[in-house]
Amino acid sequence: MNIPTQLRCLCLSFVLLLPLFAAGAGIEVEPEAKAPGVDYKAEQALLVIPSTLKGPYQVKAGAVDITGDENFAATVEVERLERLAASGECEANLVIEFANGEIWKWGYNAREKVIVDAHRGEELIYRNGWTATAPTGLKVVRIGQSVFFEQAGRLVYYRPLEGRSVSRLWLEVDNRTGQGADIRLSGIEVSPLGTVDAPTAPYARPFAKKVFMNVLGWMPPEKFPATFAEQYYDFPALPVADGIRGQVEAMGKHGVDAVLLDFLGTKRPSMILPQFDMSDAWLKAIRESSTPQMQFAPFWEYDSGGADPYHSSAGIGTDNLADAARFVADIIEYNYRRYQEDPELYRLQGRPVDFLYNSMIYNEPEFWRDVRAHLTDSLGMAPIFSLGPGGLPMTLHAEFDPDYFHRYTDEYFESVFVFNLWGPTADVFPGKIMDHYRDREPPVQVIGTAVPGYWSVRHNHRTIVHPRFTERLRESLGESLAADVDGVHVTTWNDFWENTHFVPSFSFLDSRLEVLSAMTAKWKGEPARDGASRMPRAILSYRKVVYPGEPIDFELLFLPTEGFGGETTATVRFYNEDGAELFAGRVEASVSDDLVPVRASEVGEEWVLPRSFPQKTAITVEAVIEQGGEEFACYNLPQIAVLPFSFLDPDLLLYSVPLHRLIPDGTDAELEINGELAGTVTTDGLVGYRLAGGEDGLQFAVTRNSHAVRMMADAELAGSEFFPGRNSKIVLQPNRYECFIDAMSDQGRRPMVPEIQNWRAAKSLYPIELGGDSYYAALVLDAEGHYAYTPIVWTQFEREGARCVGSYVFNGIEQGYVRNRSAAGRDIEFGTRANNPKTVFLRPDFPVMAWGPETGPVSLPIDFLPPAAASVECVFRFEHSGEPQVILGQSHHSRQLDLRINEADQFVLSRVDETGQSVELISPVLKPGVVHQVVGVYDGLELRLYVNGVEVDSAPCRGVRTGEGIWLGGIGDERFQGELVRMNVFNGALSADQVEAMHERLELLELNAPN
Repeated sequence: MNIPTQLRCLCLSFVLLLPLFAAGAGIEVEPEAKAPGVDYKAEQALLVIPSTLKGPYQVKAGAVDITGDENFAATVEVERLERLAASGECEANLVIEFANGEIWKWGYNAREKVIVDAHRGEELIYRNGWTATAPTGLKVVRIGQSVFFEQAGRLVYYRPLEGRSVSRLWLEVDNRTGQGADIRLSGIEVSPLGTVDAPTAPYARPFAKKVFMNVLGWMPPEKFPATFAEQYYDFPALPVADGIRGQVEAMGKHGVDAVLLDFLGTKRPSMILPQFDMSDAWLKAIRESSTPQMQFAPFWEYDSGGADPYHSSAGIGTDNLADAARFVADIIEYNYRRYQEDPELYRLQGRPVDFLYNSMIYNEPEFWRDVRAHLTDSLGMAPIFSLGPGGLPMTLHAEFDPDYFHRYTDEYFESVFVFNLWGPTADVFPGKIMDHYRDREPPVQVIGTAVPGYWSVRHNHRTIVHPRFTERLRESLGESLAADVDGVHVTTWNDFWENTHFVPSFSFLDSRLEVLSAMTAKWKGEPARDGASRMPRAILSYRKVVYPGEPIDFELLFLPTEGFGGETTATVRFYNEDGAELFAGRVEASVSDDLVPVRASEVGEEWVLPRSFPQKTAITVEAVIEQGGEEFACYNLPQIAVLPFSFLDPDLLLYSVPLHRLIPDGTDAELEINGELAGTVTTDGLVGYRLAGGEDGLQFAVTRNSHAVRMMADAELAGSEFFPGRNSKIVLQPNRYECFIDAMSDQGRRPMVPEIQNWRAAKSLYPIELGGDSYYAALVLDAEGHYAYTPIVWTQFEREGARCVGSYVFNGIEQGYVRNRSAAGRDIEFGTRANNPKTVFLRPDFPVMAWGPETGPVSLPIDFLPPAAASVECVFRFEHSGEPQVILGQSHHSRQLDLRINEADQFVLSRVDETGQSVELISPVLKPGVVHQVVGVYDGLELRLYVNGVEVDSAPCRGVRTGEGIWLGGIGDERFQGELVRMNVFNGALSADQVEAMHERLELLELNAPN
């Protein structure tokens, strides 16, 4: 390789265009040490390298000196970098050079990947990539002791300087391929980051009354696919297509003024970067929404606790809080500079506001003093800091220590916000703070709270359930508003994980937002929002599930409604599955600006479901409201599931349904499970669902046991649940779901394929209930924005003649096991071996486990198969090998139900009889590459073999066998080569009708249908 020759050719090939930046800052090409004597200088600001120039070569250009430790933003535009086939080895880089000779590269390569290269005088130590599209802009922002790397306006990397001093910046073109590439590269434009204009008006009361709502960046509902599989106990009722924008519209419609975008600390780039993506996505949605008043502000969770965790995760290894304060200040400053030109950034009397969570718990006042000092030195001002107090004395008992607060608010915090209130006396806490600071100079803004309730499902954590319907929300918000606080902070905590969300959801629709809207409108002195309605606005709350012998109650809450007022009567009736009335309750209240709740048990006797009431049924609820001589009937309410006593995972939450949001004239839509609409559907573990009937334009969401199965999406996007809690993927069309697909929040954490949503292999929080009993229901949304709940459909495993004692779905190894979902034990243990089967997909929405010659057989529990009458169903797909393949194998002397494929692609079922002889049944030739169902049945007298629902062979066989050495996936060299879908083991003999029914249910999943 003759590098000087290559560089001389390069110099002759430059095309000089019009300057883009000031004289004296032109492009200068410098020789590499290994290419002496090459020098090129020009005042023009655009460098063009034609594709006729072949690599390898490296060119430095446009060096700009940096003085001292100044803050700056440097940009360069890569106008075109033609992709080289199967190569990422041609790069255009913006290079940071430090005083110690170390360099960092920030660039764009020929694979359309943005890269970050860090060199420490030797080999490359860091490299990462993000999909990009040319033309692109590269930007480096240096603030204090941090460097922020942007590509096309997106923050994609963040790194501490660790004391490094930047000496200069330069451009680099590095083509190591021996091929050509068209490159158009602008010069470096460097802008110093000076101070900003600070408001000169004094900070004073009165403050504008604002409603703030937390948005947790790591748990936004729009980050999950339409059929997301998670451990959430409720989920958004907003359609998938609405995405973030739908949330913004819903919040703005109900009087929310600003969203607080949660940043989970400054611990490491992997936590910070997605939060800025979320900020960008929310800002985009706010701009495009019809809610002009909506703004946003950062909500920082920083929990150093005396030693900055960010340092240790970045390899810095220091507990120096002074350095920690520097990094926190850098992040806050970068956030402000990034959005300072956006009018949507919330400001209080012209000053930006940063909400700091638990800032009294994790850091002393001196820490925040240092943070403010850094910000003031760099920005010329410090933003308003809002103090988030924490600790159980305050959140449970409303204990307020003025001296403790004054350590923070006298100098470093101009605002106090109350994040959460859980205790029975804690609601008065905002009022105590407000009374203390009401007349203080300089003034302190006090922001109260609204909390809907709290339910923690985390292990070893307190569980606090508020069964008092909407009362918890009205109490906490009412106390804050009665204190005339300056603002309200709507606490969402962990959203759907802990039932603290306000986003319209399956169980609540938008009832929480409507309560918030009605109460804060009066506080602000505004007319009731969304007050017009076809009927008096009322929220009906009642239990989601009940066991026989437990009480049933309900609450009715009337909201102010335009055109309706005065005394109103409501009758709520409960019916069993036969349509017979169980209970009826009649309550009276007034529709007015004062929210008046009425609880049935407070005006009549409490109803108790008889202990003998049929289990695995559903109770239907209907309501009729009478006002001004007119009746309004409300149907399509969610049913109450009557659980069997064996059901171990009840949903303890409540329904709170706005009656006026239901479809007024009913709907014929029903949830179809495995092709049936019956009250109870027999299933063997694989469940398919779709919405049957209904008008065009309906959307629906599905729950299993009141938990999420599928988020709200178009009705034609059906789904199949091949394992409870793990679901098929819904294919979304990008042109139909622009807001959802375009949201940047998924990038950098959960990569999105443009055509298909990312399927998440998340485990269920609890195992399937005893016997596999489950109940399904759907929420339906019509084109006018009205809802309907479908009746409950129960599923159960096959019961008659044979009991399922082993149900295994091979969709991946979960924590070293494939679980037995019949709750009878006998999990299949795989451990963490390298030769475990791999997860593959029969189609994009259906994972299975693939076995091959190198896959190790798995030893099964000794009692895996019943010793006498027994049945085994196996669903699989195999590849032709010309050699015997063992699926379920045993030693000759102990064979109970042995499943194999012979060299002729026939299925072989065998069992040893009482004489010690092997009885073998052989199927016709099976087609490789196709999903088959085989069932082996032994009734104590006869062995039968079924293939795809049809009996193909049988033979007499007597004798009880004991299980010894049962292997899955092969014995010796006879390894199974294909994919296992599921295996069900029954204690007893299945009938021919049962086998046929099992196959018909399997066919509903269309596993052999073309993709």
